[in-house]
Amino acid sequence: ERDLDARRRAEDAIRERAARETQARLDQFLESVVRSLRAKTRDVFTSVAGQIERGDAVTDRALTSIRKFLSYYRTLNFVGDKTLEEQIAALEKDVEGRSAKDYTDAAVAQQLTNTIGTIQKIVTDAADVSDVTGEYKRRVRA
Repeated sequence: ERDLDARRRAEDAIRERAARETQARLDQFLESVVRSLRAKTRDVFTSVAGQIERGDAVTDRALTSIRKFLSYYRTLNFVGDKTLEEQIAALEKDVEGRSAKDYTDAAVAQQLTNTIGTIQKIVTDAADVSDVTGEYKRRVRA
């Protein structure tokens, strides 16, 4: 009986260790997903913001890149990065139905610049990544 108890304790310890290791790997994976998606977001919008800051015209090609990225983002944001999601929705609304010609209007271009600037601040600040992944884990467990 002693051997059986010792074996059960050892099995329990192994299960607990495996559960902790699995949770740690999941945490790392989710954090990596959020950070990677934010890095890709930063890269895409840094390019567009640079064009605008240099006074270059917003091109239809840039708008197409933005729209493609918005679709890409929606597909990959299974974690539910709400802070970034809200700004992506604002950007989507901003570029919806517009062409490069619309951005020759300084006010329209400024609105795009402001939204992109907000997105860049969010993706540069990684302080809330744990909050984002924690919220996802709570949703999954519920």
